[in-house]
Amino acid sequence: MHGNPRPQDSHPIFRLTTGQAPWGDYGSILVHGMASHLGRDTQGRIQLERTGPWMPLLSNPYDALVAKDEFREELRGSGMRGLRFRPVTKARIVKLAWERWDSAAAEPKFFPRGGEPEDYILGRKHDPALADQLGDLWELRFATGVRESRFLRKGQRIGGRIVLHPSTWNGADLFGGTETRRIYVSTRMRVWLEHRVGPRVLRFEDVQIATKQEEQKMRRSLSKLRRPSID
Repeated sequence: MHGNPRPQDSHPIFRLTTGQAPWGDYGSILVHGMASHLGRDTQGRIQLERTGPWMPLLSNPYDALVAKDEFREELRGSGMRGLRFRPVTKARIVKLAWERWDSAAAEPKFFPRGGEPEDYILGRKHDPALADQLGDLWELRFATGVRESRFLRKGQRIGGRIVLHPSTWNGADLFGGTETRRIYVSTRMRVWLEHRVGPRVLRFEDVQIATKQEEQKMRRSLSKLRRPSID
């Protein structure tokens, strides 16, 4: 079993993000690929660009989740709530057997020509046969499932502190928030994924929970939004 499941945590929500891949951003792009470089196609599908033939069962290119076909079947039978699937367009799949490199080395076996991590992919030609070898790929689609609040310091316009309001959680096991593009999971989905996906692929972070005062402020704001105007 990978990771350290904590089913008795004081709150049931965790943020899902990329794991501890070797070589920083260079390793991360080799593990996860890119899903935002080309945007979505005319059918609304992710246009995935990544290396092969190795691919993890579940990857996290930027703010998306991409599952191999066999893992999609596992997910469908898992009983997890809030999961939907959309086919992925394999826009650029390039051959690079980097998984044979020494992952304990301080640097990758070689850096891509151009020097940027994405050049491992963009500097190579699409391999249709390799794309077929990967099989069908699926984006995990999920809806907003919890309210977030953003607190900015005086003079701050972007960033800020993000807190969650668990009282607004809809009970889904995979979901997003109202203010960010973060991906959240329930405790039971965290435990389930930790059994199947290694820590170098995905990790799970604690989230900040709203204080009692912040919860009250959120409820007052919602009350004002729902209050009908008087002409």
